[in-house]
Amino acid sequence: MLEWYAQGSAALQHAVSLAQVATSQLLKRVFATVLATGNALNAGTAHGDADGFRLETLQKLGGVKVRSSAGS
Repeated sequence: MLEWYAQGSAALQHAVSLAQVATSQLLKRVFATVLATGNALNAGTAHGDADGFRLETLQKLGGVKVRSSAGS
């Protein structure tokens, strides 16, 4: 019986976590910023006007390097 309760509790917590992610305004702003940045970096290419991105892309953000127009 205790195992059943633990499984149900974990499933409920998972559902609550998913709801928090789905309604997070901060996460929406972060995703919008990532999309806008990707579109700016890819301007003039076939990928420069994307409507979205794959979540796996977030893992690659640490490796993005941008050179300023001032050359620094």
